Amino acid sequence: NPERVRSIARSYLESIKPAGVKMELHFDHGAAAVAVDRKHPAMRAGLEALSEAFDSKAVLSGIGASIPVVKLFTDLYHVPVVLMGVGNVDSAIHSPNENLKLDHYYRGIEASVLFLQKYSAL
Repeated sequence: NPERVRSIARSYLESIKPAGVKMELHFDHGAAAVAVDRKHPAMRAGLEALSEAFDSKAVLSGIGASIPVVKLFTDLYHVPVVLMGVGNVDSAIHSPNENLKLDHYYRGIEASVLFLQKYSAL
């Protein structure tokens, strides 16, 4: 619950700020987190697609679950949202110098096609 997290954060920061210090907090957005069943066929199809496209065993990392549209799609369509990251470990995600290796971009496209093929065949 984003409101609860905001309230806890605000209370904690107020409790530790030095006397005489004025504090203003601005929260841009928030979304409820979603937990996808790791054993769902869609998740297995995603792992298989990534493993095949990248010629390496894909792993689950549990990130991206608080992206607002994930909760929306999960609630509207009652299906798991499979997020397949294709960034490199030094991609500096969400930073001014965020980057993505061109090879990863093309393999990500391949993984997306493979995912659709594998999941639709179930």
